[in-house]
Amino acid sequence: MIRALIVDDERLARVELRRLLQVHPGVEIVGEATEVVEAGRKVRELQPDVVFLDVEMPGDSGLTFARTLTDATRVVFCTAHSAFAAEAFELNAVDYLMKPVSPESLARAVGRLGACERPEVEHLPMDFAVMLKFDDVSRVVRLGEIERFESAGNYVAVHCRFGAALLVGTITRLEGRLHPKYFLRANRGEILRIDAIRDVESEVGGGLVATMESGAKCEISRRQAQSMRAQMAVL
Repeated sequence: MIRALIVDDERLARVELRRLLQVHPGVEIVGEATEVVEAGRKVRELQPDVVFLDVEMPGDSGLTFARTLTDATRVVFCTAHSAFAAEAFELNAVDYLMKPVSPESLARAVGRLGACERPEVEHLPMDFAVMLKFDDVSRVVRLGEIERFESAGNYVAVHCRFGAALLVGTITRLEGRLHPKYFLRANRGEILRIDAIRDVESEVGGGLVATMESGAKCEISRRQAQSMRAQMAVL
């Protein structure tokens, strides 16, 4: 079963795509989103195999959003604009469907999805070394020495005992390379090394506040707090 998320700001386009996908029993529509912020949240919550994605939407474009996805989530673009096709395929899109989407073109895309095995995620080992620059000094830092990662636009701030350094990339793409046994996506903007959490306190609304080894305070969202409580018996 292919788990699909539909992302399009036009309600009629979403309804029509749902209708067309009904004839494909191997596809399960697990959710919808109308813009990329909501889409990012749905991807994290639902873990779809594929996103049927419009290009031009309010806020960030579908192309920008596609760059934040890990290789575990495939993309089929559905758009009224042919000008973005080259850029879409540079992002390894499964297909680029022109609106109005025809049953034949959709069937072709679904067939390609069925032929694509969901890739195994290769998690980085905890002794993986990366060269980071702290002010004017470059240092080799192991993954197991990093306390937390923090989103900083098109960069990720890496926090460790030497201070903070920047890596090019997004927090979502980085999350796909980190083993969930050792790292926790605490909220939209932060990933914490679990054994660097010194203690946690309950927060009104069901979330948690984690105190890290450095003394930094990090909010753990309600959804992630529920997962953490289940895994680690946090009261």
